Amino acid sequence: NTETATPADIEQLVYLQRELNGVLGEEIHKELSSHEQERTIPHETYIIRAGESIAAKANLIGASRNYFQIGGVITKHEYRNNGFARKAVSYLCQDNFSKGKQYAAIFVDNSNSPAIKAYESIGFTKIDDYILAEY
Repeated sequence: NTETATPADIEQLVYLQRELNGVLGEEIHKELSSHEQERTIPHETYIIRAGESIAAKANLIGASRNYFQIGGVITKHEYRNNGFARKAVSYLCQDNFSKGKQYAAIFVDNSNSPAIKAYESIGFTKIDDYILAEY
């Protein structure tokens, strides 16, 4: 079940984003801040459902006339290794290519071989390395 998220999905999307950001344990389910809710844009989030739960998501991070960037890709731990993230990214790409975009970009840590393999399986190719500077 691949679809675009709705405002009713914001709570689950925030929990997934927290997991992606490395939040652990009970902290994942603490009360949602208004900032987290405002930053979550359902119509730019492509999801895979497993029953009532969101199993995986991918976000449209930005777009220009010809390009779009993908980010915020994650699969809940219990649903990993089922191709859900790959399907969410694929759906996001199909939707944006159908709107006239010509190129997609996604940044992946070189050590994240499962993600690299998934993205390559749907047509992405590595074009460069990048360096992330944190201050």
